[in-house]
Amino acid sequence: MRLTFLMGFDMRMGRGGENVLFNLLKYTPNDIEVTVLETDLIDRARKTDDAIRSLGNKHRFLKIHTFNYFTNGLMGQFYRDVILRTSIKDLKNARKTEVFKQIRETDLAYLFYNYYAIFFQGMGIPVIASPHSGEVLIIGHHRSFVKRVIYSIYHPLYYGSINGYHAFPKNRKDLEGLDLKYKMCLPNGVDTDRFHPDDDAFHERIRFLFIAALLPEKGLDILLPLIESIKDDSVEFHIAGTGPLEDEIRKNKRIIYHGALNDDDLARLYRECDVFIYPSHSDSFGLVVLEALSSGLYVLAGDYLRGNFDDFEGKYLEYIPMNVDSFHRRVMDIVRDRKIIEHDKREEYDYMKKNYDWSVMTEKFYGYMRQFYEESKLHKKQYRSENTAEFKASQN
Repeated sequence: MRLTFLMGFDMRMGRGGENVLFNLLKYTPNDIEVTVLETDLIDRARKTDDAIRSLGNKHRFLKIHTFNYFTNGLMGQFYRDVILRTSIKDLKNARKTEVFKQIRETDLAYLFYNYYAIFFQGMGIPVIASPHSGEVLIIGHHRSFVKRVIYSIYHPLYYGSINGYHAFPKNRKDLEGLDLKYKMCLPNGVDTDRFHPDDDAFHERIRFLFIAALLPEKGLDILLPLIESIKDDSVEFHIAGTGPLEDEIRKNKRIIYHGALNDDDLARLYRECDVFIYPSHSDSFGLVVLEALSSGLYVLAGDYLRGNFDDFEGKYLEYIPMNVDSFHRRVMDIVRDRKIIEHDKREEYDYMKKNYDWSVMTEKFYGYMRQFYEESKLHKKQYRSENTAEFKASQN
């Protein structure tokens, strides 16, 4: 079976989607032939060339130049995608190269960048969209009038070839309303060999940690006012990542800023902290939450993420209402009573390793890919049979 992954960025960027793909490639079964299409768009390399080379020569990597660029907010994306139509420019440019032919020599496509569904127009293969990009624009039955309008514009431009969808657990119900042939619900995984706890770690000051792109919608519109409201010297706030708010965070004396870290230093930072605090209201999943749990941390997650991590709730994770006051109250509860965050880190880690390690998740992921491939072959066989019968009938 030939499977093609399509990225909107350079693999070395090493953020959420790139890390997911890295681990899917790390555990690819021998019976699946993988091609990866990536672009030259990158803000900062978090993964080294050596890390990419460590995947070996088993996979075929192809790269195209992209006219895409980083932008935030619906209006910025609308201008890029509907007015400038950068992904359509990418398609026109790719058609002039051998890359276009190579990526279409596939049995199934999985999209980390959903706009690239246009590369498979007219092929009739399973084209699986994902929530790694453009989730709100794939699902057309939103209650929001604005999002329904945007969907009606985006769908004919980009999504006509999509006939499958991968939902994360919090959006499981969205699958019911999608008129698609191929549906799957599966969480992300985590590298438990890299992210593991320090069982003996104890810090006089409680260390709260936030890791993400430094954008308001990742929760910094809640976290930064929260930090300013905490006057207690028994806590530390650690932040890692890059983005538009980097300068503001770097200048804040109440924040210990770590910048963009490589994989090993990032794993070490998790182990050196106590509580992961994540009030994001833009993540479809939140891979960093799994990394924190695998590292033995207690997690305060915004209830926007409810549904993704419910099996940890009441043990190592709490969902907090999405406002500064609610997070402030819970942080101060922990400051006054440290026993709130005390738990069995080894039990937490063992559960992660058994249920969320990438070796487990990739087996389930590729199981879906095989299922979709077999179903597509059956659909094609039925289509040919029906058309043959119809032709014979017309000759009689």
